[in-house]
Amino acid sequence: FSNGVYIPEYLYICFQMTFAAITPALILGALAERIKFSAALLFFMLAYPDDPAEVLSEAARVTRGPIIVVQSLHANRFGYAWLRLREVLWTIVAFHVSKLLGYVAPEAEFAMKTRRFYTAQALQRDVKAAGLQVRSTRDRPVLPGRALVVAAWILEPASARCVNTPATAGRPDE
Repeated sequence: FSNGVYIPEYLYICFQMTFAAITPALILGALAERIKFSAALLFFMLAYPDDPAEVLSEAARVTRGPIIVVQSLHANRFGYAWLRLREVLWTIVAFHVSKLLGYVAPEAEFAMKTRRFYTAQALQRDVKAAGLQVRSTRDRPVLPGRALVVAAWILEPASARCVNTPATAGRPDE
């Protein structure tokens, strides 16, 4: 170091640890383009991107196993209204309260805009547009009458089930 400049030992250790911490991240980043992951989990996030089918397609591209999607699905106006209310309270109000309490910088702007609230049919449409199909589903009702459910869908490439077995060999696709 420079003569006459004192750097506390713990500060120097922290400085060196930044390099120790970032090195594995750089290596993993370099490998991420070259390897496939065994599965992907998309947890309540398809409501936010401009093109969720593109997100699903990219997940399929980098995954050799299943894609697990967990998403809120509404079935009627009551379920839709509940999702809207939750959006206002959990994201917008929470952001501004956090800003007032100092957890978020005063100059920060709210940018997490929900672009869609899914029905099962709309999610199925995006899944199909991504070249995927639903292998299995599991739903947990949140509101009476299944107006709102939390659904977990396991997706796979649409071609995964198009295997010629003795029962289907020679038959045209329907």
